[in-house]
Amino acid sequence: MILTVTLNTALDVTYTVDALVPHTSHRVGEVTERPGGKGLNVARVLGALGHDSVVTGFAGGPTGDVLRSLLAPLPPATPSCRWPGTPAARSRSPTARPATPPSSTSPDRR
Repeated sequence: MILTVTLNTALDVTYTVDALVPHTSHRVGEVTERPGGKGLNVARVLGALGHDSVVTGFAGGPTGDVLRSLLAPLPPATPSCRWPGTPAARSRSPTARPATPPSSTSPDRR
C-alpha cells in the first residue's frame, strides 16, 4: 500500500471541441472534470500499474466538495474530512481537446 499526499489538489477541466481553429470561436461539445494534483495523478498511475494506494490531502471549499464527490466511488476508499478554514481547492485552467485528433497528413499541420 502506497500513501500519496496532495497538498494542492485541483479540479482539472477538459473541454472537447470538434476542431481547434486559430482566431475563431469554438463550440464546446463536452466538459469533463477529474480530480488532479501531483499526489492524485501519482495514485492514478499507480492504480493503472496494479499497485494499491491511498490518497490524502486538503480539499476545501466548493471545489473540494466536487473533488470528494468525484473521488468517493473510486477504489480504494479515500479518507477525507472537511476542516473549517481549509483553503479552497484550485480549479486548473481548462484544456481544449479536439474530438478527433488531426491526422498526420493534414495540410494544416505544421
